Amino acid sequence: MAATKTFGDIGVDYGDDNYSYIGGNMADRWVVNTPWNTVNSFSTAEGGASGASVPTITEDVNFSDTSFSGDVTIDVAAFMKSIAMESSITGGTDDYTGTLIDAGFTVTVGGNIIIPNRASVLTSTGIWIQTETGNIENPTGSNKFRNLEIAKTGKTTTMTGGVLCEMLDIGPGVLTGVDAFKDLSVVAFANDFLTIDSNATITNRLISCFIGADRTQKAITCAGMTAVFRKIGSSKLTMTGNLIIVNSDFQVYVDTFDLNDNNLTVKDIELGFDAGNIDFLCGDGIITCVDINKTAGAIGILNLMLEGSAFNCSGDIDFTDITVTPGTAIINLTNTVTKTLIGDDQTLYDLVKSGVGITEIADNFNVNSLLGSAGTIRSDVADTQRIITATNTRVVTGMIFKDISMGSAGRVNAKAATNTNNGNNLGIVFVDTLSPSLMGF
Repeated sequence: MAATKTFGDIGVDYGDDNYSYIGGNMADRWVVNTPWNTVNSFSTAEGGASGASVPTITEDVNFSDTSFSGDVTIDVAAFMKSIAMESSITGGTDDYTGTLIDAGFTVTVGGNIIIPNRASVLTSTGIWIQTETGNIENPTGSNKFRNLEIAKTGKTTTMTGGVLCEMLDIGPGVLTGVDAFKDLSVVAFANDFLTIDSNATITNRLISCFIGADRTQKAITCAGMTAVFRKIGSSKLTMTGNLIIVNSDFQVYVDTFDLNDNNLTVKDIELGFDAGNIDFLCGDGIITCVDINKTAGAIGILNLMLEGSAFNCSGDIDFTDITVTPGTAIINLTNTVTKTLIGDDQTLYDLVKSGVGITEIADNFNVNSLLGSAGTIRSDVADTQRIITATNTRVVTGMIFKDISMGSAGRVNAKAATNTNNGNNLGIVFVDTLSPSLMGF
């Protein structure tokens, strides 16, 4: 049946939503007492006499205050077809206002898992497993699942509201939702708090990892994830394996993210959120992305520590308000179409142009060396001078400088001679900081 509800996610109100539940709302069991593992706790009717058998994976389970308003404790591994606590879903007289306590046991649900948007409806220290296709929501922070396993093989998990847990395992099935702005939030309880099967399909999702204490995270590889992966929280997250989510954006909002010499492959990289400060440590791994920039509205201190990484970027680079520590990193411009580099007077180590597209330089910056084998580098505005201060080698083989005056030919590699000053307009000017004798001329 259709229902209209209001959701929130860690203090965020998402407003009203209309949606339909899979599997109907006719429950086979009503909870009338506690603890779980006794016929004295179940009835086949709301407020009815006890004596019904303990539910199995084939029975829906409903709660209401009319049936039992006290806290219910699960004292054995529990099974049910679905679980609901609101009259709009159960068809009962009223909602349930008590607390379901899983007491560390495993709760296996064959379909819908619907936990209301009210505080303290669930206390979880166990494992919740959704084994079949179904909907899920538990949008209030006090109702977090300790461990949650969803999107099993051949099954689809649909988020009809926000979902919160402390450990998350996404299987090789499908995870989707009715609204991309409803987070799947993992409040990291321990290290390796997130497991994503490499064959999973994840769409229309925002996966937020809240790091309240320093945590480490194992490798994640999932090409079928077209989502936003966000690191937030006041503590450090350190990778112990590669993060390869090539079709997903990656946002680092607060505090420290350390790649720890592992590889990162994502769509776009966004840094910062509101006034939060961040340190992004690249390590010596390989980083591949499309665009990199600060998050719109971010006003904190944003530190990008490139270290010894190989940074491959096929899109736009915007270092505006980002403090770059160059290390010995190689930034490789791999774009095949026209893209922009905004240096914001930052210093890079080695800048390589290997993509066949045009890279337009929008302002000034510094490099240790510039190497080019393909494509074109030009000013983003004709007759507007851009200055790249290069302190070392400039080797240009197959790359073209368009609308650029490079200054004295004696200050550049001889192979660049036929590629320079193409257009005779003011463009990028290379400024020598080494004397001729030091450069071997």
